[in-house]
Amino acid sequence: MSRRTVKRMITSWAAILLGLALSAGMLFLFRVPQPLHSLKALMLSGFSSPNQAARLILSWALLLLTGLSAALCGKAGVMNLGVPGQWIAGAMATLTGAVLLGAPWWACVLLGMLGGFLWGALFGWLTVRFQMHQVLSSVSLIGIALHGASWLWEEVLSAHTDASLHASLSIPQVQIGSVSLSLALPAALLCCLIAWIILKAGVFGFEVKAGGANPEAAKRAGMPLKRNILLVCCLSGALAGISGAVCVLSGMLGMTLAEASALYGFSGVIIALLSFHHPLAVIPLALYAACAAVGKDALNEGTPQELVWLLLSLTLYSFVLLRPVWKKK
Repeated sequence: MSRRTVKRMITSWAAILLGLALSAGMLFLFRVPQPLHSLKALMLSGFSSPNQAARLILSWALLLLTGLSAALCGKAGVMNLGVPGQWIAGAMATLTGAVLLGAPWWACVLLGMLGGFLWGALFGWLTVRFQMHQVLSSVSLIGIALHGASWLWEEVLSAHTDASLHASLSIPQVQIGSVSLSLALPAALLCCLIAWIILKAGVFGFEVKAGGANPEAAKRAGMPLKRNILLVCCLSGALAGISGAVCVLSGMLGMTLAEASALYGFSGVIIALLSFHHPLAVIPLALYAACAAVGKDALNEGTPQELVWLLLSLTLYSFVLLRPVWKKK
């Protein structure tokens, strides 16, 4: 392990610890009852029971996919804040296939991947064809996806949905002791491994990293910079779409589409930044975010569920403050 990698790891985990400390300080400042107990419940409730562990495993898988989605774009030098929009596109494509076509669960996942792929392709096309500002175009596409999903549900899908739909579309699970392990987790871990291998050993991965590090030099070397950006955006959208598909097939974990897309989409962007866009570093950081995502339902009555966003936001701010440290000699 290189010294540079060690510095990056220390920076990321120092940001997490500082984010936790700042979150505790904010809870003390606003006189939230039992602030330390609230933070403990937020981070550890996913390990408190088999049911919570199953939710933690599923949330971990969803965040692995969205974190990897944003990390791939980051490697190419693209700031993809539109992961929630691509997540929504995948979720609605899955729901459409399930409700209108009666497709099996695996076909619904493929439809979700296709939906995210197309939404990511649109973002990539706007980026390379019109040189649109990446933040502006990606965030705008989130709003379009959200309002489009609302219209599709209200005007088309709601009338065709019945109570037996979810039971017939559940993703297979493996029972390990008293914990149900969703097959989405090993699939997401495999995606991280494949992405790392491609970036580490493949020609395409080398071109993506070169284009992200120095676009002008990559262009002068004859690398297809625009094509690579478009392909990475398509792959990024496909991963986010799979995450949306899995969440829909898992019953949305008690959240609305807007809540779930924001939680898993924007958290994925934060994970990618904390990981320095490294596919394998996404794995433990996604688990950290998954603990917070699952733990919000176990908070005391006097503690707002927005604590999860406070924690993730302060972790991100801490990372921004600490990031220059690893660059110092």
